[in-house]
Formats: sequence, structure tokens, C-alpha cells
Amino acid sequence: MFVKNKYGYKITTESMIQYLNMTKNNVYKLLPLREEGNEWKKYLTSLLELELKGCEDLFLDVNFIALISKLNSLHNKSFYLYRKGVFESLKIIDKMIEKLEGENNEK
Repeated sequence: MFVKNKYGYKITTESMIQYLNMTKNNVYKLLPLREEGNEWKKYLTSLLELELKGCEDLFLDVNFIALISKLNSLHNKSFYLYRKGVFESLKIIDKMIEKLEGENNEK
């Protein structure tokens, strides 16, 4: 099965799930970067601007918009809200994966 996208590219569901799992790992990396005082803002900006925003035209999913919005809001948050936002972002990615797996099982 293929994932629908704006350009009609043939992206397999399996490839999309792999991409989302990779994205999930990248989002999770935000926690130790901030905890250890590393350049988390640069990593977050790179993740948003180079990775996710480059994909937004490919994916027609409201959860993807929610993910970008949630991550974009993290820049100037306290650590508590930052951590909460990261975990909520991971849950959004899980929802996206579950949706794809469900659609794949229906076919």
C-alpha cells in the first residue's frame, strides 16, 4: 500500500512507518540534549526547518500539523513544559504510526 501525498509520489506504508520511527528517535534526542546543556535549540530548529517542514507538503495528515506545531512551541519553554511537549510529540508520532498500520491492515 502507498501513502497518499500532495505530489502523487509512491511512498510505501512500510517506508513511511520507518521514517516516522526515525523521526521519533530524533524527537526523543531533544530530552538529553537539553538536560545536558547541549545545543538543543539548534537541533530543534534543524529538525523542524530541514526535516519536518520539508515533508509537510508530502503528508496530508492533521497529526503531522499538530506535531510541527507542538515542536515549534518548545523553543522558549521551561524544562517542565519542554519535556511535556516532547512526550506529547512522541504520542502524536505513535498515533500517526498506528493510523498507517491500521490502513495497511485494511488492505
